[in-house]
Amino acid sequence: MTDGRGVASDAVSGTTGGVEVIRLPGVVLHMDEESPDFHITAAPGHAPEHLSRVLDIADARELALLDLDECEPTLLEDSSVRLYLKSIKPAA
Repeated sequence: MTDGRGVASDAVSGTTGGVEVIRLPGVVLHMDEESPDFHITAAPGHAPEHLSRVLDIADARELALLDLDECEPTLLEDSSVRLYLKSIKPAA
């Protein structure tokens, strides 16, 4: 179930200083419109359905994964993987 903004009701969501973060166990969606900085961080052993749900939330916010030729995922020190997103909002 979602809250009307595309956020799963069991996800933890918060906004600090214009940055919105949505957390599911093992997966975090980071959205900063001002920077712009949009990414997903997936921890080792995360549940595939959590990543799928975060991707659905990103899609609802008009964000899409960058192609590998645009930007490769980053392996972080804790073995998490950071996947980068881009805004696909139509130009005004």
